[in-house]
Amino acid sequence: MASHFERLDQGESAARDQLSGLHEELERIHKQIADAEDRLRRLAITRETLKSLPADPPPAAPEQTSTAHQSAPAEQELAKQAAGELWTDSDFVFTTRCGTPFEPRNFNHRFVDRSARAGVRRIRLHDTRRALRELGKHPGKQDRK
Repeated sequence: MASHFERLDQGESAARDQLSGLHEELERIHKQIADAEDRLRRLAITRETLKSLPADPPPAAPEQTSTAHQSAPAEQELAKQAAGELWTDSDFVFTTRCGTPFEPRNFNHRFVDRSARAGVRRIRLHDTRRALRELGKHPGKQDRK
């Protein structure tokens, strides 16, 4: 049977092991905090740098976009006549056959259908924004097929 002093020594040894493990964990946490603070500093510098840069002028709208905006009122007037009493007046440029705004899901389905009929490569609707921006930056540049 272990004496009282032997049990105290075992308890003290266990406590030291536990304390050593806690010190290691604390050092690991301090390193993570230092890394996070470093990342935050770099982000702050990046944001400040970006804020100090002059803003790019918006690119000119590609010819296809301008044509779509110019033809929309005429198409809308035809749709208004066809809808008759069902037509709802709105300030939207592109509307449903009744003049109401497109539901996002329906607009996406319509985009996919028209893209397929046009025979163009399928891309996400959101990516058209980027594509139009690039067309404005580089007019006449051939897109990949």
